[in-house]
Amino acid sequence: MIIDDIPEDLVGLATELLNIDNNLKISAFNNPNEAIIFIEENDDIDLILIDFLMPEMSGLELAIESIEYSRKNIPTYIVSSYLRNTIKKEIQKIKGIDGFLLKPLNKENLEPILAN
Repeated sequence: MIIDDIPEDLVGLATELLNIDNNLKISAFNNPNEAIIFIEENDDIDLILIDFLMPEMSGLELAIESIEYSRKNIPTYIVSSYLRNTIKKEIQKIKGIDGFLLKPLNKENLEPILAN
């Protein structure tokens, strides 16, 4: 599952994931509220990638809500093109967020996540 407010980033990340494994089923959202509803209604989500900076809801807020509403422990990563230590420190404080990934994402940083 991918949540990002920029359509081009959604397409780019989905393409990169499918280049690694073309059997993946990818759900993509540019609206955090729609993503929360999807998480509430589906229990077959294996991975969540959330953009850090979105206008309606921050990636951290969305991650916290998705963790609360999910029925299982879903690996959740915050994604951003901004590398700031403050972002990493905020992420480390929240139980259930598995890590931070720097955009642009590519095969080298996505393969290990997909392997788990």
